[in-house]
Amino acid sequence: MIAVYYAKVFPPLEEDAFLLYLEKVEKGRREKLLHMKEQSSSRRSLAAGCLLHKVLCKWMGIEADNVPPFALGYGKEGKPYLPGKPEICFNLSHSGEYVCCAIGDVQVGVDLQKKTLVKERIAERFFSAADIQKLSMCREEERNELFFRMWSIKES
Repeated sequence: MIAVYYAKVFPPLEEDAFLLYLEKVEKGRREKLLHMKEQSSSRRSLAAGCLLHKVLCKWMGIEADNVPPFALGYGKEGKPYLPGKPEICFNLSHSGEYVCCAIGDVQVGVDLQKKTLVKERIAERFFSAADIQKLSMCREEERNELFFRMWSIKES
C-alpha cells in the first residue's frame, strides 16, 4: 500500500512555536534549520519534518504526540530512510507553500513543484536529448506544462 499526504507550510512562527515544532524534527534536519537564514526555506523544511513525523507515526499506529523525533539515515543519493525498518519506505518534497510525503511498503518517490516560467538552461542541463526535442516541438503554452510533468517524474 502507498499513501500520499500533503500540508500547507506554516505561516511565519513566533520563536516559542518554532521551537515547539522543532522538537518533532529529526536531528539532521533540526541542525540545518537552526542555521538557515531564509525564513521561507526554514518554514518549508520544518513543515516537511513535522509532516514526516506525523506520517511515520500514523503508519506505525502510534500516537505522534508521545514520540520523539525518529533517527533517519540517508542513502548515497540523499534519500532518507528509517534505519531498522526496511519495510517502511517514504519520500518527501516541498515547493512553494506546500510539503508532501509519500509512504509505502515498496520504494516510493514524490515530487512537488511550484510552477514558474521554465528556464531553458535547466532542461539542457538535466534532460535527455529526446526530452529536449519533445519540449522544442511544443507550443509555448504547452512547454511549461510538459517541462514540469517531466521534471516531477525525474525528481520523484
